[in-house]
Amino acid sequence: MKTGDLLLFSSGEYSDYSPIALTRVLKDFKTAAVLEEYLTKFPEQRPNYRAQHTQFLAYLSSEGYVEDLPHTEWNVGGYSTFDGGLDDE
Repeated sequence: MKTGDLLLFSSGEYSDYSPIALTRVLKDFKTAAVLEEYLTKFPEQRPNYRAQHTQFLAYLSSEGYVEDLPHTEWNVGGYSTFDGGLDDE
């Protein structure tokens, strides 16, 4: 990741997919290296089904890798239909 990049964190697959946080990268880093750094500090999260995604994001923020970006999500529909919009208030 490069400084200034926008980075959207998500988790899950298929119907379980969910965006978690939109962030801006504050300093260059390699994702695999930072994940390994984190798992070395929190080895209890290494086994399958033990990952705490929100704790990982808090770690990245506290270590100065990313900052949260306030944003609004607009879900424009599902199953090939438009289901609504956002109020422009």
